[in-house]
Amino acid sequence: MSNSKRKNKKEKICANPNCRRMFIPNKYPSGHQECCGAPACRRYMTNKRQKKFYALHSANSEWGKEHLERKKRERKERKRKDLALHSVSNISINLLKNESIGKGNSMLSVIKGILSYISGSTESKVISETFEQCFERGQMLLKKENDKEIMANSKFF
Repeated sequence: MSNSKRKNKKEKICANPNCRRMFIPNKYPSGHQECCGAPACRRYMTNKRQKKFYALHSANSEWGKEHLERKKRERKERKRKDLALHSVSNISINLLKNESIGKGNSMLSVIKGILSYISGSTESKVISETFEQCFERGQMLLKKENDKEIMANSKFF
């Protein structure tokens, strides 16, 4: 399609060869949007961007080795955090059932230990930041659960 057939000058043609739809780009990315918002087109652009990045960097053999090592470290760290989060839920349930462990400062020390394990640090500042993040996420989850209950009990929905 030529530019003369466009109704609006802001319209662009999707860069995905399987789509080629006309779309009006989002005003926020400063005119750099090349594809429409369809999931298949976003995947196409992601693949195109990654291929370009790897083509630039893969010629350097050290970059390839460093990239593999970095990805291994990231996967290992992600797996460690996931396991820690799953074990935290099991530990907290067991601690709540066992009254003898939950007395006094022992519960506080267990919580600090869990947060230290999750954050991978023993510094009190990092542990405090991790606690704040966990607390905020918990508040968001509670709000979502409350919203779902309100929607379920509402006569309008």
